[in-house]
Amino acid sequence: MQNTTVIEGESGMFAGKDYVRLLFPAKEMPVVYNSTTGWKYEAGRDFRLSPDARVLWLTQGSRIPHVLSADLHPAPETCVFYPDANHNAIKGGLDGGALLFNNMSYFARQQIEIDYFTSEYDFPALPCYPERLLRCKQRLHDPRRECKIVCLGDSITDGYNASGRLDFPPHQPCYAELLGQRLSACCPGKVIIRNLGVNGTSSLAAVQAPELWLPENPDLLLIAYGMNDFHRMSAGEFADVVRRLIRLAEEANPTVECLLIASMPGNPLWANTPPAPARDFAAALRELAAQEPATACADVHAVWQELLQRKDFYDLTGNGVNHPNDFGHRVYAETILALIMDRTQLSWMR
Repeated sequence: MQNTTVIEGESGMFAGKDYVRLLFPAKEMPVVYNSTTGWKYEAGRDFRLSPDARVLWLTQGSRIPHVLSADLHPAPETCVFYPDANHNAIKGGLDGGALLFNNMSYFARQQIEIDYFTSEYDFPALPCYPERLLRCKQRLHDPRRECKIVCLGDSITDGYNASGRLDFPPHQPCYAELLGQRLSACCPGKVIIRNLGVNGTSSLAAVQAPELWLPENPDLLLIAYGMNDFHRMSAGEFADVVRRLIRLAEEANPTVECLLIASMPGNPLWANTPPAPARDFAAALRELAAQEPATACADVHAVWQELLQRKDFYDLTGNGVNHPNDFGHRVYAETILALIMDRTQLSWMR
């Protein structure tokens, strides 16, 4: 397997189409399954691999779920709107209609997971910042010390729609917990993760209630807002709020370091997650991190944009509009881990 990259659990969804694109050309026939439902699918019976090894096509009579285009935009008479327990839709489509939505396990049950080898790995290198977060890195690499990481953020940091957070198979933890596990596995220092993400909050919540997180006295403060800010403020205003969070943290602990997380984009067809503000917010965080000597930016947004060059939105979504699925949470964790560990590539293994 020399010069071969292992891809595990890459997600896909036959949503309004009868094919799923792979991130990379498969070296041999992929293994296709669903960890939530327990289904294992068969090449030839349920799917076929395209001649260029980049696309999985549904076969006639396939047992793999196939969501029709019409179902992505539920008709008014079929809509049960969130937060009803039996919801299947959310308001706010750009056309004035509803969008398919479920905040539990629906999308996980419709999606597939794909394991394969590729010998044509071409994901762009991530930027490396060896001069940033030095105190955190020193703590992580010293077996006599500990590094306390406190995570502030919205519903994504809170864990939605990771299967572990919502208690359905395969019970994968959210990105914050995954980050702690993976740092602990590769660093001799003791890693402590305190996840203070709160569903539905914006960056203003952390500024307005610093007493909820400042007493944690983190060595590294992870700030992961944006998804609930896109429609509330400009990118410049958002950067000012995040800058205020940095100042609050530094005033309480002059040795603290901060890691800004540029959010994944949401559904471009949902009014609350327009693409342009998401791009602008990410750019504002990169600029802010460049100005702050004890701060770095993990640009999940840029990684996600590269994913969307190769895959579709519904391949990666956990709820249909603004949450990642299990694969997406692993991408979050790996993007952050790569920055902290000075790596230029993600790991695509579970």
